[in-house]
Amino acid sequence: MGCCCSGDTVPPVPKNMRPDPDADQPINAVAARLGYFGASRDFGIWYENRPKDSDEQKDNIWLWFNKSNVEGGKKRQVQVDLENFKRPEDGENKDKGKVLYTALFSDSPSFQVFQRWANQGFDCFYGFYKNSPPDEGDDFYVHHHTHKAKLQNARAHNGFHKMFDRCIVSKWNFTSQVIFKDGNLGRGEAYFFGQQPILEVYSKGTVVTSYYETKRVDEETKKTHFDTHRCETEFVDIVEFRLTVNGLLIAEWNVKGDSYQYGDGDINMETPLFDLRIDGGWFSRSTFNIKTKAGIDIDSALALLIAHIAATEFSVAEIKRDLKVKTPGHHPNESYDGFMRYDSMNSRYSGVNTHGRYVRGHNPNDTHNPVFQINIG
Repeated sequence: MGCCCSGDTVPPVPKNMRPDPDADQPINAVAARLGYFGASRDFGIWYENRPKDSDEQKDNIWLWFNKSNVEGGKKRQVQVDLENFKRPEDGENKDKGKVLYTALFSDSPSFQVFQRWANQGFDCFYGFYKNSPPDEGDDFYVHHHTHKAKLQNARAHNGFHKMFDRCIVSKWNFTSQVIFKDGNLGRGEAYFFGQQPILEVYSKGTVVTSYYETKRVDEETKKTHFDTHRCETEFVDIVEFRLTVNGLLIAEWNVKGDSYQYGDGDINMETPLFDLRIDGGWFSRSTFNIKTKAGIDIDSALALLIAHIAATEFSVAEIKRDLKVKTPGHHPNESYDGFMRYDSMNSRYSGVNTHGRYVRGHNPNDTHNPVFQINIG
């Protein structure tokens, strides 16, 4: 997702070519962005270890993730090919290798949002994961280390006057899906018999908005002016994944976001299909390590592509780049009633294909105490 890294890079054919991965054997690989300073939207893949020397990287690259726009597709429709280096010597497609698998998805998900005063309600979104956890209380976000650090910087602002007591909490979610297609090597036929695997993705999070006031004196008129500023922190609470083929569940897992995993520590993602480590945290531009698992019900090359999609296109960093929550520019007064809401009478939110739910109250399964619930889409 996102558009921060829009450059395309076509790596040259390496001197030391390796055969394609065996479908039923685990893969141990390292992936990293290509291009100068890692500014490409394409990723190289190296077997077991990525050399430090740039020439050795070129000579030993194994496969690559080739991201491109879908020609004639809907706006922001993109594809990622897991591609080798078996290229024709000439012709129009001389830079195109054989494709093991292709992922198709939208590069810009549709977010849904509602807002409230902090600690003035328990409305929340629930995802489709069977053990989808409820949201933390609002104070968890208001007093979160990341937000408090921003507030400290606000207090150091030149002319700081006061911090407003009340703050706004915004709840957001989105759903998306990734369709996987067999490449031109026919690797998927033995697994899916012409059916297309679908990866459903659901994510939700919280934005906390605090306000503070600064004081300044006009040098000419000597009048005192007060200005209001926002101090806002966006959190991704969770990302949920579910892989199905023709309605049959293959695997599902969830990943906690930066409301729980923050800082520059490595991010570990353990799933039924692969284990993955993102070096240096969500916002790092370093490498990530993928180990697909033995005995899984899909081709290990497809598991490699799924791991890449989960770690990049639907990572916390990419989600936050796409997230644009609108909050009041000035601190609302006590009677303010202009918050964005999600309810059955509000047409500002377009329905999307999702199993996510919006619930008033903490327990969406409480049949003894009816709650307001909407199935979206």
